[in-house]
Amino acid sequence: MFDILKYIAPVFILSTVAWHTKSIRFYIMSFFFDWLNEHEEIGKYLGVKYENDYELVFNRKESIIYTPGIYKLLTEWFVGININLDFSIYKKLIQTQFEMSKKINLNYYIDQLKGRTLNIDQFEDYIAESFLTEISKELNLKDSDYYKLKTQNKLIRIILNSLTGETENLLYKLLINIRNLIELRQILLSLPPDVRLFTIVPQFTILNKFIELIVYKNGNLQDLQFYEFVMPGTFLTMLNKNDLYIVRRFIDKTNNYTNIGFGVKGFQCPASRFVFMVITNIMNNLKKINIRIEETPVYSNSKRFKKIITNKRDILLHFNGQ
Repeated sequence: MFDILKYIAPVFILSTVAWHTKSIRFYIMSFFFDWLNEHEEIGKYLGVKYENDYELVFNRKESIIYTPGIYKLLTEWFVGININLDFSIYKKLIQTQFEMSKKINLNYYIDQLKGRTLNIDQFEDYIAESFLTEISKELNLKDSDYYKLKTQNKLIRIILNSLTGETENLLYKLLINIRNLIELRQILLSLPPDVRLFTIVPQFTILNKFIELIVYKNGNLQDLQFYEFVMPGTFLTMLNKNDLYIVRRFIDKTNNYTNIGFGVKGFQCPASRFVFMVITNIMNNLKKINIRIEETPVYSNSKRFKKIITNKRDILLHFNGQ
C-alpha cells in the first residue's frame, strides 16, 4: 500500500496545486468549453462566470478573448501579432480603418462576375484577390510583396480559418507549403502591424460569411441585411480581471458597425467600420446579379462557430446579370 501511495500522493498534490492556478485550470477547461457552455451549474461551481453579450461592458486593458491552443499560436506566429491586440496597435488600426473605409470599392470586380460560373473555391479566390488588389493600392505594398500575397492567398486563408474550426489536413497542407509559409511570414513581418492586419484579416472575415449566406439563401440575396453577416457563434470565452467568462451570443439586428456581433461593448473589433463598408458594398452589388446554386452543400457542424461547407469544389455558383 505504501508503495502505491508514494506515487499517487505527489500526483494528487501537483494536480491540486495546478487546479488552483487559474491559468492552468482555464487551459484544462478549454478542452471542454462546449460542454461547460451546456452545463452552467457545473461551470459556475468550477468558477466560470456566465453572461449575455448585450449586458456586458468590458475594456481592452482588463479583458482578452481567451482562445488557447495550437491554432491560435500558429496564427500569432504567422502574423507576428497577438490576437488580443496591444493597445497601441488597436488605436492605429482604428485610424487606418477609418481612412480605408472611404477608399475601398469593389464595384468593378463584382460586375465582372456577370455571366461567369465558379465553384466556391474559385469564388473565394476571386474575391480575396480583388480585395487584396484594392488594399495594396491604398497601402502602397511593393509589387513583389503583392504578387506573393496574391499567389499564396489560399495558404493565408487556411491558417486563419483554423481559428474557426476548418482544420482538416491542416498540418499536411502547411508542411507541403512550408517554404511559401516562411516567405509569407517574412513579408508580413516587414509591414507595420496595422497594414499587416488589413492585408489579410478583413478578407477572411468577409469571405466566410458571404459564402455561408449565398449558399444558405440559395442565391436569393434580395432580402439580405448587413446584420446577418455578423451574427455570432453560440458563445465566446473571455478573461476579465483574471476571471473566465462564457459569454452567450445573441443576434443583434442593427444594420451598422456598432452591431454587437463585432464584440461586446468596450471590446468591439477595431475594423468594424471598414468591414461594414466593404460588406455593404459587395452585398448591394451582388443583389444586382441573379445567382443560381448547383449541387447541395455538405456541412461539418461546429457547435461553437459555424457550419463549415466541406464540398466547396462541387458547388457551382452561376452569376447571371439582370
